[in-house]
Amino acid sequence: MKKVFFGFIPLLLVISTTVYLQTKKTNTTSKAITLANAVRDEPLDCKKYHTGMFKISEPDFTIILKRTADKQYEYANGSLTPTVFNIKWKDDCTCTLTPTAETVKRHLFGLNKGNVLTVQIVRKNTASVTQLVSANYTKVQTTSELYPTNESPLVKSLSPNKGELLLTH
Repeated sequence: MKKVFFGFIPLLLVISTTVYLQTKKTNTTSKAITLANAVRDEPLDCKKYHTGMFKISEPDFTIILKRTADKQYEYANGSLTPTVFNIKWKDDCTCTLTPTAETVKRHLFGLNKGNVLTVQIVRKNTASVTQLVSANYTKVQTTSELYPTNESPLVKSLSPNKGELLLTH
């Protein structure tokens, strides 16, 4: 069975996480709908999740996310090559992710031009937030826990001057 990520992580994702979760035999839709309709005990401070380094850990995979003002980079299971999304915040707690042309060109995780993932932060937890992820190409929704992290994927590159192997963040 081919394991496919759904974007973000955030999988996605972020995003890229839910296509993978679709292949599992569990039904995440009812759990996601319940979370989306949950009463928020306290106001969510979602702006601190707009940029920075984050982690999603599941039993079968781990995704490190790097968010900038306009991009989300997802490194799945220690990969040094990110899945990259354009990110737009619709409000403080909801954003959309669209795969970049390079991500679509590389045929990463079945993502195509025109795919849009919607990520909504729905609950604040002690050390994380719960996010609900949906997409315009499937009815399946899933949830994941997004944790702030200091972890940074190491990106290997060769020095253009000396052919040295460099490790950068």
